[in-house]
Amino acid sequence: MSPHNFRNYFTLIKNPNNPTNALAMCNWCIRKYGGLGITQLKPECCTVNRARLCCNHLSKCEAFREESETNESVNLHADSVISTVSSNSSVNSRHSAITNFLCRPLMVNEQSQFEQLLLRMIVSNALPFTFVENEDTIAVFEFLVPELKLPKRKVIGGRFLSSKFNDHRSNVTQMDGILFEPADNRTTLRNNTRKLPDDIADIINDTQFWIMLANLQELLYPLCGFLNQLQKDTARLYEVLRCFGYIMKIFECQEDFEFGTRMKARIELRWNEWEQPLIILSFTLHLAYKLTKFNSIVANLLWTHIGQWLKYYYEAWFNCKPVSILAELIKYKREIDPYYSESFKQFKGNLVDFWESTEGVGPELARAAIRVHRICINSASVECLWSSMGLLHSNRKAWL
Repeated sequence: MSPHNFRNYFTLIKNPNNPTNALAMCNWCIRKYGGLGITQLKPECCTVNRARLCCNHLSKCEAFREESETNESVNLHADSVISTVSSNSSVNSRHSAITNFLCRPLMVNEQSQFEQLLLRMIVSNALPFTFVENEDTIAVFEFLVPELKLPKRKVIGGRFLSSKFNDHRSNVTQMDGILFEPADNRTTLRNNTRKLPDDIADIINDTQFWIMLANLQELLYPLCGFLNQLQKDTARLYEVLRCFGYIMKIFECQEDFEFGTRMKARIELRWNEWEQPLIILSFTLHLAYKLTKFNSIVANLLWTHIGQWLKYYYEAWFNCKPVSILAELIKYKREIDPYYSESFKQFKGNLVDFWESTEGVGPELARAAIRVHRICINSASVECLWSSMGLLHSNRKAWL
């Protein structure tokens, strides 16, 4: 059933007494009393959503008459309403539909303009697309223009960004720094033609943008590789120090000296917050590294210091003083059997298995090394456990 000609003058609300016929609240009364909630408390501002009853209300509405005295377009509609009531005839199709002075519906050509302005407002203010679904945002727009319905965030992110915002320009002329022919306007694509706002297209067409993007990709790829490695449940403590070393080398080779210096300062700050002796011990007790990867000019990083840290951690972990750990460390340093690389290759990189095999020769050193290399550096194993438990214990199974 199509709406009557007075529909744009009213805001419909649910009728508690008759769900099949909504109540109509006068938009001029809503404006006069300052909101829909207050207007609902005034019976004279409410009527049933029928053409005859809505027309009678407008002929008696003081707010509508006051607005017609100050606005010429509304005055014409007011005269039409009064003449309709006096002649007791129905509203015919010869007259144009009565439009709401406050909440006029958007024309077809204005709809795209509103969508463009809304998107530009969101982007220029760095707002998320969920802004249009926020309850406070909806309340503001309903207060200003009750008839206006905001689009959903998926509509903005999908159709709006790919829609044709500029009818005079196929403005994307570069892709990955390579020129290509503009989009054929005669070809109908899934989301109209490939056009973007001018400010965005200017960025894409700028060669410097693609150069900076390539530099950023070159910088982020190894960092992402380190992050993926350290997030595995098999990651060990010595890998943290190895990744930190590679990261320091990356920033030392940066062409932007100031950027590289700042990043190295941030890494040094994070390194100072950690328990450095424990990480260095993990790196030293790896047969492929020992102390060969450290700078030889560092005065406080010798085998003497490694022995002191081993004694401290051994006593702290096992509540007893070591007896032969320093002698075993000397054998490890000199690569006396079984502490040589050929033996370690047989275990295919498994440090824990290798040190377990040396317990008969150096029990104290093996015990400390196993404790170091079993330290978990992330929560990946716990998260995997919870994921596995989620498969075993679900809501549906709990209902059984």
